[in-house]
Amino acid sequence: ASAIDLIDTSGGTYFPGAKAASDGRAKGAYFRDFTRAAKTRTKKPIMLTGGIKTWEEAADILSDGSADMIGLARSLVIDPSLPKSWAQSPPRNPVFPRFDNPPDGGITAWYTMHLTQIAEDRDAEPPMDIPDAIDAYEERDKDRIPLWRARFGDCTA
Repeated sequence: ASAIDLIDTSGGTYFPGAKAASDGRAKGAYFRDFTRAAKTRTKKPIMLTGGIKTWEEAADILSDGSADMIGLARSLVIDPSLPKSWAQSPPRNPVFPRFDNPPDGGITAWYTMHLTQIAEDRDAEPPMDIPDAIDAYEERDKDRIPLWRARFGDCTA
């Protein structure tokens, strides 16, 4: 027996100071193939998080057995009531913002700082632009990066 109840395959920023992995380069569920393969090697339920933007894609992932659950991150930043929206008929998909020529890490910073606003009950604040989000993200992480590296080493290479 194991104390593990669920495995979540996810991506994005793995630790403070890591280079963003999901700033618009990949399309669809980033780890769908990996999760499908992992399901053949464990009986633990697996949640797939990352790149799922529509109800149709989430339903397809669940119906073909690629994953047992769907994790939502950026979709919930856009629409925190998304589970209720998807429970309605017809389900309503979120409308994602488009960014013109964002710098590396800019989109991840934008979503991360908006998720922080929601977590701190500041979701009524107007959306940050990418430069402000990057500044806030870097300010937040300036104390976290040395702590992470002291504990785990420099994993950015």
